[in-house]
Amino acid sequence: MKKNRIYGFRPFRVSVKAAGLYIILCAGYIWLSGRVAAQFSKSLSTLQIIELYKGIAFVVVTGVMIFVFFYRLLSKIEQQNREIDIQRKAIAGAQARALTGLIAGGIAHDINNLLGVIKFDMDDLAAAVPDNKKISIDRLNRVFLMISEMTGRMQRVGKARSDDVEMSCTDINSFINMAVELARRHEKVKSCEVGIIESTPLSFMINPFFLEHAVINLILNAAEAVESNGKIAVHIVDRSGQLVIEVHDNGPGISEDEIKKILQPYYTTKEQGTGLGLTTVKTCAELHGGRLEIGRSPLGGALFSLILPVKEGKILSKCN
Repeated sequence: MKKNRIYGFRPFRVSVKAAGLYIILCAGYIWLSGRVAAQFSKSLSTLQIIELYKGIAFVVVTGVMIFVFFYRLLSKIEQQNREIDIQRKAIAGAQARALTGLIAGGIAHDINNLLGVIKFDMDDLAAAVPDNKKISIDRLNRVFLMISEMTGRMQRVGKARSDDVEMSCTDINSFINMAVELARRHEKVKSCEVGIIESTPLSFMINPFFLEHAVINLILNAAEAVESNGKIAVHIVDRSGQLVIEVHDNGPGISEDEIKKILQPYYTTKEQGTGLGLTTVKTCAELHGGRLEIGRSPLGGALFSLILPVKEGKILSKCN
């Protein structure tokens, strides 16, 4: 059985060698310095003075050596403890993701079974619905596809990376219009005034299901903040090297202290809230290589900005 090692060394053997070397060096110093002192001392008082200063010098030098040794040793131990802590957190995070993935996968499987029934009945209804109501069926089909995409994400939770996100060339203005139109039909948004400020025609490589889900979440979040008869504005901004989707509202806004907490999973100020809506939006942005920022809107309320980098040949890029 191998002996325990620290940093790849055997502690006992290293300690014996270090102590032996220290003893030899000290003994050599005492012997040599004693002979030099005796040689240059012309009287007993001179010898006493030399021995005093020699002793002080010995204490100072060895004190500095001990300080350097223990400082380096403790620094290595501290660094190793930090690395162990990071590894422990990474393992705990991986275990949590695995457990979450297992639960989410089971829920998604059950939802997919129910969606199969809904799809069957929707197809039956589509044949019987008058032409002037076909738009409602089309809208339901879009929602059905969004839910199907989300259940797929639930089954892949903990494994998703930006490289795994399937992208397609999408007209951003049309995409935002459809997301806003869908959000307007939600009970929370019906009483709000929702406007869109479009940029020049833009097409980007994105995942429309992820980003549509993110934009709808931001609009619903704004609607909850402004309550009835509030104002919500969606801006599409083509900055140099960035596509920015902004959602403004004229609600009470968000304090600096709350901004630091609001993107943490499960943090919520609402009685019926889950604290996962903005976390999902943040994840959608990160899967596109971007980020979610929170600030103050010129309308007086909160401003949520989905900032997505535009890099040719990378995650998000302009397309024809």
